[in-house]
Amino acid sequence: MNALPPTEAAVGYVTNPGLFKVAPDTADNYEIGVKGTLQNRFRYSAAVYDIQWHNVQESAFLTPLALPGALNVGDAFSRGIETELFGRFTEHLSAQIDYTYDQTKLTSLSPLAFVGLSVPPPAVGSALPGTPKSTAAAALQYGHVQVGGGQLRFAVNAHYQSAQIPALSATIPTVAGYTMVGARVGYTWSHWQSTLHVQLNRCGHASQAQAPSTRIPRTAAAPLIDWCSWSGRTAARLRPRRRR
Repeated sequence: MNALPPTEAAVGYVTNPGLFKVAPDTADNYEIGVKGTLQNRFRYSAAVYDIQWHNVQESAFLTPLALPGALNVGDAFSRGIETELFGRFTEHLSAQIDYTYDQTKLTSLSPLAFVGLSVPPPAVGSALPGTPKSTAAAALQYGHVQVGGGQLRFAVNAHYQSAQIPALSATIPTVAGYTMVGARVGYTWSHWQSTLHVQLNRCGHASQAQAPSTRIPRTAAAPLIDWCSWSGRTAARLRPRRRR
C-alpha cells in the first residue's frame, strides 16, 4: 500500500487509483550450473541464469509531490552468470573468489509509470535501478595459528561493484562503481573473540570497522579507524534469485 493523498489541490493533481496498492510481481527462473568439491579442499560453483520478471515492483517517488512509495513499473529480465571458487591450500591458508555478471533490462513499461512517477520514466531497454553489471569479491585468510591457548588469524579482502542507476528515472545520473579493500586480525580464546579491522574504499579514505562475527557468544571488537563517507555506494537491490 502507498500512503498517497487522493488529490493534491496545490498542483491540481488527482492521484490515479492504481497507485494506492501495489500488485504482486512474479518471476520465471531458468538456470543451469555445476557445483562440486575437489580433494576435500576446493569448492566450486558456476551457473548461468535467466529470470523473466513480470509486473516488477520498484521503489520510487510518486506524484508531483515526490512522495516515497512503490510502483509496478512493468516487465523486465535479469540474466547472467555467477561463479564461486574456494580453496584451502594448507591447514592455515585459504582463499575465495566470487564473480557475478548480471544484465538487467526493462522490456515494457506499465501505464502507471507514465502517470505516477515524479520524474520522467526510464526508457524501455534501460537497466533496472540498483543492479550493477559486475560484482567481484576476493578473500585471503591465514588462520588456526595457536598462540597463548587461543587461535590467531589474519585476513584481507576486496570487493568491487560496477556502475549502476540508483533510481527509477530517465534523467538521474549513473552512480560510479566502487572498490573496498579490508584487512583484519582476530584472536579467539575459549568463548571470547576479539577483532581489529579496517576497510578502505575507492576514495582512498578509511571506512567503518564492520561488526565482527556473532557466532561466538561473547565478542569484543576494536575498530582501527572510523568510517569515511563515499559517494557511489547504494544498497544492493533484491531481485528474485534461484535457490541452491
